[in-house]
Parts: sequence; C-alpha cells; structure tokens
Amino acid sequence: MSASFDEFLSHFRIAKRQGNKAICHCPTHDDRHGSLHFTLDGDKILGYCFAGCKIEDVLAAVNLNLSDLFPNDARSPEAIYQYRTKEGGLAYEKVKYRVANGDKTFRQRRLNDEGNIIYDLKDIQRIPYNYPGVLRAIKNGEPIIWPEGEKDAETARILGYAYTTMGGASDWKDEWKGFFRNGRIILISDKDKAGINLIQNISKTLVEVCKCVKVVILPKGKDLTEWVTLGNGRTELDRLIAEAPELVKTTKFDWHDYAIEHDDLLSKNLQPLDYIVDGLIATPGTVILAAPKKRGKSWMGLQLSQSIAAGAPFLGMRTKQGPVIHMALEDGERRLRQRLEMQNTTRGLPITYLTKFQPLNSKAGFQELTELIRDKYPALVVIDTLAAAKNRFLDENEAGATGDLFNRLHDLAISENTVILVIAHHGKASTGDAGFDIRGSSAISGATDVNIGLYKNTDGTYDLKAEGRDIGEVDLRISFDAELTWCWQCQGDAKDVRRAEAENRITEAIDLLGGNVEASAIANELDLNRVTVQTHLKRMRNEGLVTFQVKGKKIFYGLPLTKPSKPTTPNTLQNLRVDDVGDVNSNAVLPDCPACGCNEWEYLPDLKSRHCLQCGYVQKSKDGELC
Repeated sequence: MSASFDEFLSHFRIAKRQGNKAICHCPTHDDRHGSLHFTLDGDKILGYCFAGCKIEDVLAAVNLNLSDLFPNDARSPEAIYQYRTKEGGLAYEKVKYRVANGDKTFRQRRLNDEGNIIYDLKDIQRIPYNYPGVLRAIKNGEPIIWPEGEKDAETARILGYAYTTMGGASDWKDEWKGFFRNGRIILISDKDKAGINLIQNISKTLVEVCKCVKVVILPKGKDLTEWVTLGNGRTELDRLIAEAPELVKTTKFDWHDYAIEHDDLLSKNLQPLDYIVDGLIATPGTVILAAPKKRGKSWMGLQLSQSIAAGAPFLGMRTKQGPVIHMALEDGERRLRQRLEMQNTTRGLPITYLTKFQPLNSKAGFQELTELIRDKYPALVVIDTLAAAKNRFLDENEAGATGDLFNRLHDLAISENTVILVIAHHGKASTGDAGFDIRGSSAISGATDVNIGLYKNTDGTYDLKAEGRDIGEVDLRISFDAELTWCWQCQGDAKDVRRAEAENRITEAIDLLGGNVEASAIANELDLNRVTVQTHLKRMRNEGLVTFQVKGKKIFYGLPLTKPSKPTTPNTLQNLRVDDVGDVNSNAVLPDCPACGCNEWEYLPDLKSRHCLQCGYVQKSKDGELC
C-alpha cells in the first residue's frame, strides 16, 4: 500500500478502510456516517463526497489542495469538476490542467465496476453538470444559468443561481435536450465564434422542450467569470435576464436543419433503437391498433397502458416502464373505473386518464395535446379512439387531411420522445394485412411506424398481426379471458399454434382411419391439400409423432404407442453425429439420390437403410455400411 496514500488519509477521520479504498467523515458538513470516498489507483487518488461537497472545499478544510490527489504528477491540476448522477453519486469528473504556454487541457476520468480509475468515458451516458441541482430547479420552476464551461457554471453558483453546462462548442448532441424538459434556461454565451455557435445550436434544440429559453449577451468580458471580475454581480445579471427576449420555436421550415452529407451520416453516432414493448413497439414513434367493432381493442389498449406504467410484461413481451396518458374518449369515468377493476388493477400506477378532449384535428386540440405531453413526459400516449378524437370536419377517407393529422402526430412523438398509439377500426373487408385493413385512407398506415390488427378466428381465438418500419413480421395467437382477468393472453406464435393444430388434426385422422394409411388418405379425410399434409408429416416423422413404413415407393403412417417428447433437433441424417449412426464413415459425403437427384436423406436404423425425403427411394446398407 502506498505510503503517500496512508499519509493523505491521515488528514481525515476514517470510518472504514479496505485496501486502496477508504470511507471518511467529510470535514465540510456534519457527517456522522461517512460519506467521503477515496480510491487509490496507481499513484492517483479520486475522491468525492456523496453529500455533494466540492472536492476543493473538502481538501482545503484539512489544508490540502488538488495536487495532493496527484502526488507524482509533474502537472498540477487547476480544477476538478465532478459530474454527479441524479442520486448524487459520482458519474465521472473532468480534470483541468494549465500547460506552460497558458493553454488549458482536460482529462476525464471515472471509476469502473472494479473500482479502478479509467481515463475515458467510453460507453458512459453523459449527464448535465450539477444534474441533481438541475432537477431541483426544474421542479421548483427556478431559472438555470447555463454558460459554456464548468468554470463559469461555478461562478453562477457563487452568485446564488441554479447552474449547469453540458458539452463544449463541438460536442453538443440534440438527444441531450431531454435532461432539461420543462426547464427555464438562461444561456450565457462566450464572446468567441465557437461559443456563439454553441449557444445557437443549444437554444434551437432546447426551445422544443423547455418552458422558457433566453440568451443573454454580456456587454463586457469574454465570459461570465471575467464579467464578474469587472465588478458586476447578481443584480446586474438579473436585469440582463429580465431584458432578454424569450425564444420561441420557429415553425418556418429550413432545409439546412435536416440536410446531412453522405459521409457525415455514416460517421454520425446514432442511438440504438429502443422499445417500450420488446420486438413490437419501438420508441419514439406512432402506432395504430385496429380491429372491427366489439373485438376488445379498447381492453387491449387499457391493458397495454397498465403494463407500461408498471413495467410488467405485455402479452409475454418485456416492457419499458414509464408514465402513461390514456385518453378513453368513448368512456366516462364510471365505465373506465369498472374496466380497470375488472382487470384487477393496482394503485400507484403513473397513468393520467382523460375521458374528454378537444378534437385533435383542430388547432386548439393539437396544441392542448402538445402541452399535455410536455407536462407529463409520458412513455406512451393512448388515444381511444380515432373516431372520438376528431370532429366531423375530418373525413377518414380523405387522404390529405387525414395524412396531415397522422404526420403531425408522428412529428410530435419524435420531438417529445414518446409513443402515440391510436386505436382505430377496420374497414368492412378483412385481408389479414394490418396496415391495409385500417378503415379510411391508406395515408393513415403510411404515416405510422407500426400497424397492429386483431383478427378473429373461426374457433373464437384471435391472431394479433403487426407490421412496421423497425420490426419484423409479428403474428401471435391470443385469446381474451372474459371470466377472470379481462385481459388478453398470448398462446404463442400463431404459425406454431396453427402448425400444432394441424398436427393434432392429422393425428386424429390417422387414429380414425385405423393407422397404416398414406398421406393422400389423410388429406382426403381432412379435406386438405396432399402436399400440405406431406409437409406436416415430414416434420412429424422427424419429431417421432408418427410411425411410418416404407413399402416400395409408398410410405404408410401410424401412431406410436406412447407420445414421445419432442427432440431439440429433427432426427435426420444431416443432424445426427457420425458416431450416433455408427455405420457411416466419418469422412463420408452423402450421395445424390439416384431416383430424383436430391441430397435429402433420412436414416432408418431398424432397416439399416436411408430413404429419400423427396421421392421415397430406399437405399439399403451394403456389408453394414451405407455408401
């Protein structure tokens, strides 16, 4: 253990020590339990106080300085800026150095999971400086001073303001705006060109999510710190803030905002796709859930809202928990509550319900929806139904007006980082195409990211079919429990369920016909295509669900005495290990079938032969070995 670390810790009252880590009582606040943490890695020390005390103040209280954290470093750090999580823990820190020519340099460091100091932020989520203070200020409606750089942010702290900063002149990212939603931001620009460009980029993004954004240009000094050293203070800054105009979001389209060069697009660091329902609903975006009348789509919408609010699985799929806005526009509060109680809901779910709303195709209605989303910051908005959410002036069959509404909903979902799901109806004809079957103009499905349809089968079960830009084809067999839970339940992949149902019918037909029957007889009994039956029988043979005998070029099927457990892989020659077969040389290459020329064989151990899966040709073993 480093003697210098021991000497360093001797300045503090140690609560717990384990190797190169120590927990101490912080000297700058009444610390009874020990909230000051130090970690030694090599010859560098990283320290932080969970109570939020500045590391400079902690060191100064025991007559130490920042250089004591770097005992063998020829460079002495000028400042350490600690970035804290919303809970107050240390996320990472930025160490500021001043080189010989006066220029400043920075190094970022953090603790990894093993407690070692790492000098990079690879794969680390960036957060605002003074993040806990930002959240408090947003909650209390206080203005937040945002200069360029941590030094000026600390000057704002000394003046008594809530403060933050995030990103330099070259690394601001639009997705960071979510940290400041509903905030009141005062941007203070440096006088250099890079600082002015940064403030322009940030303000253009923040105005989309914040309640108020202002830009203050200081009359003197290159930055806030220099302006204060010239004799200015809080009174003067309050006056400049009051005089600054409030920025408003422009509605004028500027193609420069959306143009990107080919190589820039390939180099851009894009966020991975996120889902609120795994494999079904990506966020942000818009979704249509449609079905004919009285098919349970409103029950499904209510079930989805509760699943997202609780972070519980939906139809067996994982969800991402978050607040929900549910607009039950065809229900009153009494009926809505009754449905929730029938679904055995629980208290404490972050869901806001509305049973009345202005028409979304009106200017006032859409503005109200926008303000509602910005106030609640939901992960999901459910609008039940489209017919109840519009007025008589919008015809669902009119492509222009309907497309405009859904394009605006899509833009709103993207800008506010949420999912807007609209419950709609199917038209009179049903094709099984989730997008095509939506009642009204095709512009509706064209403007949404995911189209979901509910389809009733003849046996009373349902299939949920979905298509979308960012999902594969979804086809689930579901059923509605109208006795106990009043919720939809997933029985599995619809194709697998249909296959199992077909296999059960084939099994019943073989039993009814007395066994030892050909595929054509089974097909006639079930009124199915012979090729379809043969396809199922091929799979059932591989899984041991039927027995078979080869007589010449014909195959006769029966039922096993006991139902076997399904193997994980079909028991075909291609999937068997060579030493499982025993008769085949390890270097043997399967020959083509002399009858049809294919290379698909099935090994028949009882007959010491193999037969062609395509034409049924049987190849006998020769001297105990298959050629």
